[in-house]
Amino acid sequence: MDCAALEGTLPPMFFHDVWSPWMLDMVDPALVAAVQNGTARALRDLLTTISVDTRIYSLQVLRGSICRQLVEEIDHAQRAGLPLTRPNSMNNYGLILHEIGLAEPIERLMRDYVAPLARVFYPEWGGGALDDLHAFTIQYSLGEDRELSEHMDESEVTLNLCLGTNFTGAELFFRGIRDHPSSMKPHPENITVTHAPGVAVLHLGQHFHGAYPILGGSRYNLIAWCKSSGFRSSATEMFLKHCSDDQFPHGGTAATHGLNDKFTTELR
Repeated sequence: MDCAALEGTLPPMFFHDVWSPWMLDMVDPALVAAVQNGTARALRDLLTTISVDTRIYSLQVLRGSICRQLVEEIDHAQRAGLPLTRPNSMNNYGLILHEIGLAEPIERLMRDYVAPLARVFYPEWGGGALDDLHAFTIQYSLGEDRELSEHMDESEVTLNLCLGTNFTGAELFFRGIRDHPSSMKPHPENITVTHAPGVAVLHLGQHFHGAYPILGGSRYNLIAWCKSSGFRSSATEMFLKHCSDDQFPHGGTAATHGLNDKFTTELR
């Protein structure tokens, strides 16, 4: 989709002036300080560890006011009735952020704040060489998508940022990493994470996960699939692409695990 043409058809969006140029006061001050410090210790101190063994973390990323403005911007774009692309092969509701003119700020958020974390916490999974991004939003409510079955992401590192609004249920669950003891039957990992607006969950893309049914309200999340072309071209990963669907120990297919999603933008 031609983003310039798309923007020309929309009423003026307040968010463009806010995001460009990039303003540090939109990002949580603790995250800004940790990245500016630049040490592994500062970055570690920033995160709340959900799982040491499988390296699931949470952190405050954006201020609450910015999350609310993002939700308003998403609703604004959807009310315009434009032919927005479905965010991925599993979610029916949401949008791809570059299609509403938010590619630059999201790329900067990933490059300046998420990539430093990935270098420290996921080096052997391409975290030090992220160069590609697919960023989108998803929505859950009783009248839309209600839950998400277990899957892996088409990414090396995923940032799952809750934007709000008011909801019950729809917790995130984890069932172990691909080719790791944590995903092996009969006792795979069983971790549940409750979302909070402004707080992101950081995890490996090849970590089996899903969302429990929403019980009320609406949940909006910003998802960033951060990828490494160098990691994907390694011998191990190239072999995986040719493996049959039995690579997924908990069922499903390559399509349901997101391996057919091609909407990406280069992290410059």
